[in-house]
Amino acid sequence: MSFDGPDREFVHGEIVERNMGDLDHSTLQIFIGEALRRLRQQANWRVQPELRHRISEGVYRIPDIAVHPATLRDKVPSSPPLIVVEIVSPDDRYSALLEKLREYAEWGVKHIWIVDPQLRQCAVYTTSGLTTVDALSLEEYGFTLSAAELFAEL
Repeated sequence: MSFDGPDREFVHGEIVERNMGDLDHSTLQIFIGEALRRLRQQANWRVQPELRHRISEGVYRIPDIAVHPATLRDKVPSSPPLIVVEIVSPDDRYSALLEKLREYAEWGVKHIWIVDPQLRQCAVYTTSGLTTVDALSLEEYGFTLSAAELFAEL
């Protein structure tokens, strides 16, 4: 399957344009990615920004950041990452974002993080919905990234 560029997802037969981030989006994406990458040897994972994933038959998504086992070799992974991070862009539609988050949860992504630079809020998504949090954390790895620390970068 071929796509015209890195800014498109494929959802049930339809090519869906992604809202590209602005300066704040980009800054947060790098900061979060670097923070997670510092754990790569301890956690034996790889941090991948903007990597296309095959969520299910006919659904390809591109999370802002995905964290996979270091053994990942698939060009387009079809197994769920441990972590997905979505950074909200100014033009994102809430309903479209929730649909994407629901797909990640149904696919089996254990940690789904949402970062909203405009509201300066972080949230986690579970099958129960969105919950605003003061920090993004992975207790099993002793990892915590507070919202205050994160938004201080902007």
